[in-house]
Amino acid sequence: MKRVRFYIHPDDLKALQLKKKQNDSFLCMQETFQYKICSVRMKTLPPLIMDPSNATLEDIDKENFLQSPNLPPEIKKIYEIIQGPNKDLTEAQILFIRKNLLNPESNLRKILESGKKYIRVTLGSEQEHSPGIGYVLEIWPQGGFSPIHCHANASAIIRVLHGEIGIKIYNKTSIYNPDGNEKPYMEFTATKGDFTWMDQDNYQCHQLVNESEDFCATLQCYSYTQEDRVHWDKFDYIDDTTRELKGFKPKTDITYTDLFKGLEKESPMAERKYSVDEIKSKSKKSHPTGGKAGRRNGKRRQRSPHNYIEE
Repeated sequence: MKRVRFYIHPDDLKALQLKKKQNDSFLCMQETFQYKICSVRMKTLPPLIMDPSNATLEDIDKENFLQSPNLPPEIKKIYEIIQGPNKDLTEAQILFIRKNLLNPESNLRKILESGKKYIRVTLGSEQEHSPGIGYVLEIWPQGGFSPIHCHANASAIIRVLHGEIGIKIYNKTSIYNPDGNEKPYMEFTATKGDFTWMDQDNYQCHQLVNESEDFCATLQCYSYTQEDRVHWDKFDYIDDTTRELKGFKPKTDITYTDLFKGLEKESPMAERKYSVDEIKSKSKKSHPTGGKAGRRNGKRRQRSPHNYIEE
């Protein structure tokens, strides 16, 4: 018998193990060949990006960050577009968003009260090189979260513009075979100034959760790779209620222009700096999620992306 050695991605390995467990006919042709599934340990690239000019010797030693010159080509192209100080929110914009999240008459609050857990603010128009519009400012109110979802094999970078966001990474196989017991194999917290990335083979399925006491703002940029000739225009996600796999076509809740068109006309109240206590008090009374920040026992989760459990 001829023996052939081959390497397999962990996601595909889990799919084969599932087929074997289900006695799949594809793996039952014993007369034709024999097989043995062996796992291969692969080194995981760090999920956070760092410009090498900012990297310390300790960063290099601990390998907590992927330095930007080492990014996959498609990710590097996106990084060059959205990095730089001109992409930050201004202090006036941050105050404007915070105030409108607390104002029952504002567009942002009306979007949340319609049942949304976070707000998609699109920039530019759809260019058909990504699922939906390629540039999205996402606003995560206190307690806001996304469902567990995948990104149509697109490449992407998420940049945190304000606050912090918890990120849970899931295995593809558990998403496409949901049983209610999906568990992340990695968890970390990204804070203002952080960049995290994904491509078709890395960090493709995740959930974002704002467990802080303030809102979080992230800038997402998506792009299909040149090799991807079959474009799936939906994000597959697990429904929080039914636990069924569904498709979500990314849409616009409000455009960037419409969000900030009232900024210059704001009264002096727009310059008022709300305290954290006031934010918490107002959120508990009126926020659709009840204002629960979700911190575990009052402790902030460790930020290191390598504090994770492998399945």
